[in-house]
Amino acid sequence: MKRTFAETGVRVQGYSILQAWEPGVIQNLLDEDFSLNAAIRLARLMGARKYRGRKNNLVVNLGLQLLANFAAGIVVTGLTYHSIGTNNTTPLISDTQLTAEVARKQFATRVVSGATVIADAFYPVADCTYNIKEEGVFGNLATGTLNSGTIFSHYLQPYDNTVTLADLTFEYLVQLL
Repeated sequence: MKRTFAETGVRVQGYSILQAWEPGVIQNLLDEDFSLNAAIRLARLMGARKYRGRKNNLVVNLGLQLLANFAAGIVVTGLTYHSIGTNNTTPLISDTQLTAEVARKQFATRVVSGATVIADAFYPVADCTYNIKEEGVFGNLATGTLNSGTIFSHYLQPYDNTVTLADLTFEYLVQLL
């Protein structure tokens, strides 16, 4: 029996969880050799979380191409960097970078659980005092240099960190369904 693409196709879904923390709490736990995941759990138990928001996101055409390259063994590096930007232009499937990227951090952890990739990034307050509007995930030759590498996803997840002054963590999840 022949099956159609609709019956066998893989769907990609990504979302981001942004959390704002009392400045210094996460960094102090990291300095005590806790992993980022453990520091987040402990900070939450300590009542240091000021905000939590979840946002679905757009996996762009280049992100889908990146997945195809992974499957073919062409790409040697996966999703390695999270970025933030200050523009609220609606992301498009054809995007090749953020509209106004201002900072990026390498993922501190990347874990695969079944068909889900979970990656976490940490921005100390000194590195993210922006009125954040957009975010993105990058891989394949991405570095700490803004706009480097291949964009995987682009999404709007606003958080004004110019007044609240918080450390920020971003948990990014990609599910293959």
